[in-house]
Amino acid sequence: MPAPEMIEKVEANLDAFSWTDFKTPNDLLDARLTAMKTFCKDFKAGIEQGRYISGSMPQAPFRPRTFDLALCSHFLLFYSDHLSRDFHTNCVHELLRIAPEV
Repeated sequence: MPAPEMIEKVEANLDAFSWTDFKTPNDLLDARLTAMKTFCKDFKAGIEQGRYISGSMPQAPFRPRTFDLALCSHFLLFYSDHLSRDFHTNCVHELLRIAPEV
């Protein structure tokens, strides 16, 4: 999602957020951009070292119970208008397949 669209959606739903870690939507944007830059700097080395694995939801390329914990950032929260309810449900089931705690 482009940054301006993200900010627009956040500002339209200010009451849905806890503002303890970030004071404003722009603080949130700055943190996300910093995370993206950190990831981009690490990506090539991460691929070469096998720390990044290509896959797509709702079928992750992992055996059942590969992980103790599966985390999902905002993916399953912000895309309900782009992806179906069944898609989101299938993603949650897939996370539960690969980790006992989600």
